Amino acid sequence: MDRLLSSDAGLPAVSYSQDGFSLPEVLLALLLMNMTLCAVLQGQQAMSQGFAGQWQQRERWQALRQSLQGLSASDRAIYLQRRPGPQGCQLYQASTRWRQKNIRLNQLICDKLTP
Repeated sequence: MDRLLSSDAGLPAVSYSQDGFSLPEVLLALLLMNMTLCAVLQGQQAMSQGFAGQWQQRERWQALRQSLQGLSASDRAIYLQRRPGPQGCQLYQASTRWRQKNIRLNQLICDKLTP
């Protein structure tokens, strides 16, 4: 945008141009930046919750495995069962409840291998 400045002292008018962005352009850029930042933060929060859920699930499976191995497991409610398996083997089951689902880990132990 060119403007002319005239002086009353009889000097010639000076022309200059205004550089930069207009107010609507700046406001629109700030709005877009704000929306982008909110979307990135929501994505980061969803990823954090997903990682936390995976970590908790991993801990549950590890507690079940430790229960089957006879190691001290956590204080969570883990139920152990032993059932007869095929060909004289024993089927050990460790189960617990996590996120409204029953999860179970089975281990088949055979003392003798039959040909």
